[in-house]
Amino acid sequence: MLRQILTFTLLLLLSPLPFFSSSPVPAAAPPTTPNTKSLAHENENNPFWVHGRLSPYNGTPTFRIWVIGTKRMLGVSQRPLPANPDYSLMPDALFGIFFTQESMWAAKVYADFLVEPLAPDEKGVMRPVKILAAKNIVVANRGQLAWKEENIIENSDAISKSQEPAVISHDVVFWPVETTCPMPDGGVPENTTSRIFTLPDGASFKACFGITSKGNGTLTFPGISVGVLDCHDDTLYFKNGLLRCRWEQNDDGTVEFKVNGTAYRTDEKGGAILESTPISAVFRYDPKTRLFKAVRCSPQIYFDTRTE
Repeated sequence: MLRQILTFTLLLLLSPLPFFSSSPVPAAAPPTTPNTKSLAHENENNPFWVHGRLSPYNGTPTFRIWVIGTKRMLGVSQRPLPANPDYSLMPDALFGIFFTQESMWAAKVYADFLVEPLAPDEKGVMRPVKILAAKNIVVANRGQLAWKEENIIENSDAISKSQEPAVISHDVVFWPVETTCPMPDGGVPENTTSRIFTLPDGASFKACFGITSKGNGTLTFPGISVGVLDCHDDTLYFKNGLLRCRWEQNDDGTVEFKVNGTAYRTDEKGGAILESTPISAVFRYDPKTRLFKAVRCSPQIYFDTRTE
């Protein structure tokens, strides 16, 4: 009997016939798809947007952006020899996030970053960049969600301080910014400045920004006048005075002027803050009329329509 069992076992092992069905070998997992949208403009020397994770590392530079979906790493650096000693490597509000967390080294900031390359792109080398702005921000610490911020955080000292003509495209133009019309201590001077913008279709228009002695500021452009500055505490004013103002072309080709910020409502006596409200507005350019029209606007933001 034992000899028969051994013989049958040997036949099973040597037989080419599929006596037993075997499970198919699992297919290899597909490779990670590169984030081609984030890398589309990396070969340029102008500012470009990337979707990535900003976090501190041991070594130089301390802060680096991993471009999500790729193996690309961008180093957040100072310029090699900055002409301006106050040159900032990222917006103060973004930098401050790491110091408000329980552990700076465990904090990770996921966002869309507008970065300015500080050196030509070189294969195999971490490209140094400066962060000009960030939006759609999600902060995690030790793997737990810390907070979210959809509003854009920009470095006003680095973006569009010039009064030279600006081209509205997929690269955001920030104007006006805090440095456009200085507001010295002891009062706000009456001041007016303007800038020429060129649209994707080649048409141009002028935007004028005026500030009153009371600290209110109005931006006027074709079709719209909108109050973007309010630092006069008359029971309502804007945090930091000036709202964040940006001009950009959307993915669908439409051109919009967008503002956002925070409005403070105060009491009539001591100026104590009673309410803090996020506010925003969007004004879209109409190529047929060549005027901007309101898409939406928080009630705290004053605007008026114009016919020219």
